[in-house]
Amino acid sequence: MIQYIIASMNFYVRKPFGLAQGRPNLIWQKVLVGAGILVGLIIFLNLFESPVRNTFYFISSPISNVFFQAGKNINQFFGSFLTFGAYQKENSNLKQENKNLLSQIAGLQDQIKQNQDLKSFIQTPSQADFSILSAETIGLNSANDMITISRGSKDGIQEGMPVISPQKVVYGKVTKVYKNFSEVMLVSNVKSVVDVKILQTGLEKPQINGAVKGIGNLGAYLDLVNSDAKIQEHDVLITSGLEGIFPADLLVGKIESASQNDAKAFQTANVKPFFDINTLDNVFVITNYKK
Repeated sequence: MIQYIIASMNFYVRKPFGLAQGRPNLIWQKVLVGAGILVGLIIFLNLFESPVRNTFYFISSPISNVFFQAGKNINQFFGSFLTFGAYQKENSNLKQENKNLLSQIAGLQDQIKQNQDLKSFIQTPSQADFSILSAETIGLNSANDMITISRGSKDGIQEGMPVISPQKVVYGKVTKVYKNFSEVMLVSNVKSVVDVKILQTGLEKPQINGAVKGIGNLGAYLDLVNSDAKIQEHDVLITSGLEGIFPADLLVGKIESASQNDAKAFQTANVKPFFDINTLDNVFVITNYKK
């Protein structure tokens, strides 16, 4: 169609002006031809606008799609850095909230445990008249048979006060007091001596007294038992209250094996203390016991 338009323009241009008119005619001829081509192109584009655009899009779409995807990926890539920072901050906040919740739960559980221990202790019959103060075990020195509790002088703790479990098992006594905590010497400490008696099941049996002494490494033995006294394996040892430190009838341990020697004035026995370090959690300090 364009060629037809150009041929027609040449015919009409050549006829009026002629070739013999010289160079000026040639210039006008080129101007008219150029104008005709431009007009024809405009008409062609208007008539075939949709097909042309469709063809152009069809040819260029793969390339433009590549650039589009590349741009989208780059946007996502850099956007991920921005969102990563936000997620990281949110994750940090969630972790902190989780720690706070766990701390609160642990505190509630510990409070429940202390209340349960106190209830168990109060419900157990007691022949002694004394007051108790709950404390948490916060340290263990197994090499020296010592524990540390979370009560100190600000709570009224003093040296020599007995320390027992909710089940009235003797752990030992306070030996050093600080403002916020205290050190407790276990009955297995080599310096520990607790006056005891053998728990009797019959009133007709004579009372057998002795002393449980620590040997270290969470062990102890029974000493100062009369040579003619009848003691045997599995006998239960309880406090006698003779030394005036521990109230009477608190659980201390049991005899594992007895050793009797006629050449000695007293007989001895290996003792397994009742306190259990593996389950040591909350203890009670006897604060106002007087013999």
